[in-house]
Amino acid sequence: MRLLITLIILFLINNCSKNKYVYWCGDHVCSNNKERITYFKKTMVVEIRDLSEVNKKEISKERKKQLKLEAKKKRLEEKELKKQARLDKKIKLLEKKSIKKKKTRKKVKKQLDTDEEILSEIESEEISTKTFKNSISESSDFDEITKKILNASKNKKYPDINFNE
Repeated sequence: MRLLITLIILFLINNCSKNKYVYWCGDHVCSNNKERITYFKKTMVVEIRDLSEVNKKEISKERKKQLKLEAKKKRLEEKELKKQARLDKKIKLLEKKSIKKKKTRKKVKKQLDTDEEILSEIESEEISTKTFKNSISESSDFDEITKKILNASKNKKYPDINFNE
């Protein structure tokens, strides 16, 4: 009975020991089970090699190379992301500036339109006052002058005192 128990214990200890093989994902050692599964899903091939056949130094060198390449890729991706963020920021600023320019152009255009209206009103008033002065200078009778002044004031518009800006 003792012999049987010792054989079972030895058998269990032997089977519970660490695996003596390594999974290979293409040209490098799979770093973990997740990487092995994803590589298998892609290629449907995963090699299993004994650790006694594979030199541990070679594995570590290949793993270091792989880690360096991954780090380099990450740095490049980060640079690209930063560059893209800067470009997006510049584009937003340019859009804001163009919107501001459009608004100021609209304001200037409105102001020019109002200035042109004012100038046209002033010119029309000047023309009417010139004709009025010419007509007054031709007549010498006071009654005629008063009639002309009254007629001219009937055609004039009174200023809008309650205007809103």
